[in-house]
Amino acid sequence: MKKRKGQSLIEVTVAVLISAVTATGIFSVILSTKYSHARADNRESAAIVFRAAQEYLKPYVSVAAYDTSYISTFLPNQNIYGESVWALSTGRHYMNFMLENMPQFKGATLYYDVSRANCNSSSDIDALECRNVVFNLSIPE
Repeated sequence: MKKRKGQSLIEVTVAVLISAVTATGIFSVILSTKYSHARADNRESAAIVFRAAQEYLKPYVSVAAYDTSYISTFLPNQNIYGESVWALSTGRHYMNFMLENMPQFKGATLYYDVSRANCNSSSDIDALECRNVVFNLSIPE
């Protein structure tokens, strides 16, 4: 029997298969790294937006919850974000104007929900009223 030079079809097929599996693994790692960095960037940007939204709401917060004299300063027509209600009235409030200069949030919706909470800290103060504020940023996929 004469010795042949070169490779058989089976050897070439196995080599191509091994190369394909290796390339698939490498590309999978590269793509997942790219997407995880993009998600981390979006989360960081969202945190910045939430902090800015909190700063917008600061003028509506009183140091003393039982001091209601500050409410007259912020009448419904004197709000800071364009709605015709007091910024800390219960319900959902939209703040999409804060996303206008952020292209990474195109089509996103920024809102916060306000609910009432009882914050009695002593028995001599009757029925203090506090607010719970929960921010949400909805980003389309």
